[in-house]
Amino acid sequence: MEADYPARTEAKSPAHEQKNRNRLLALIAVLLAIWGLKVSAPVTLPLAIATFLIALFWPLEKQLERRVRRWAAITLTLLCFVAIVALLILSLWYAADTVTQRAPYYEAQFNQLLLDIQNIARRLGLSAFIDTSEETVPQPQHSLTSLFIQVVPLVTAFFLILAYLLFGILEAPDYRIKLDKNLGEERGSHWLEIAQKISSDVQRFMIVRGATAVVTSLLVFFFSLLAGLDFAFIWGLITLILEIIPTVGTFISLVLPMLFALFQFGLSGKALLVLLGLGTIQFVMGNFVEPLAEGKYLHLSSLVVLVSIAFWGWIWGIAGAFIAVPLTIMIVAICRQFDQTRWIAMLLASLDVDRQHPPRDPQP
Repeated sequence: MEADYPARTEAKSPAHEQKNRNRLLALIAVLLAIWGLKVSAPVTLPLAIATFLIALFWPLEKQLERRVRRWAAITLTLLCFVAIVALLILSLWYAADTVTQRAPYYEAQFNQLLLDIQNIARRLGLSAFIDTSEETVPQPQHSLTSLFIQVVPLVTAFFLILAYLLFGILEAPDYRIKLDKNLGEERGSHWLEIAQKISSDVQRFMIVRGATAVVTSLLVFFFSLLAGLDFAFIWGLITLILEIIPTVGTFISLVLPMLFALFQFGLSGKALLVLLGLGTIQFVMGNFVEPLAEGKYLHLSSLVVLVSIAFWGWIWGIAGAFIAVPLTIMIVAICRQFDQTRWIAMLLASLDVDRQHPPRDPQP
């Protein structure tokens, strides 16, 4: 038996080497795919956002189609999407315009804040780093050119996403026929159920995200009122809008009222109270309440929610962070359908997901 052991080891080594080679090739393929997604962002990002929007608005179009003609249902669905985007833009415009109109009233506080900062810098020996000899006034032409350069790609991406959304909703009913023809009726119905499950999870994500945004904005509004911070309604409105964007939106909605607190109260204990209060609200909601809620209602690990936001935000920026959780939901749903990738779904999902949604993979 001892003589047979080396022979058995040698017989297994080629298969073992092949398995290691396959794993290495899979790792290289994943890294290349990540690099490809990052490089091809101008094309793949609008497509990913459109996929998210199709999953979000497709059920609405189906409900409308039961009451009106199909072309009218699709038109109303697109108008609903455009109206939501317009409402968000107008709300931000209203907030910026309201603060800008009242800005001259805070000029004295702003100048006093600059003087306090300069005095502190001189005491610390850092006055050389503060240059107050010249004031740089931005040139209007350069500002308009910079604004044009930034707005044009956004408008182009918006219409590209709108086109993807239109054709995606138009062709959605045809995919059942295509799936039945290519996979068979049973497997086609199975994959259609998966698509519907992903759509319902995306809707659940937006409901959870919207609910946490409402709670956070109300906390910011009432705390701003109690602290005597001006524009309490504006800070609550900005928080409500920007909380839709994970991480980056939270940071912006936190920094703006904090900076204004320094303008209004100067370097005082009241400004410090505002900083601590708003920071505590955002910290608790962003690091505990939101991940726990999304993990509970979306059957994802709370850690996976945070990591997915960081990962997709690194690949596609703010827009990637916004659709990070829906993309992860889609990946989990697809990976659970194959034996080779089911372990990935188990790592990403919460412990009870397989008990509540047992996977099934019908054979052709």
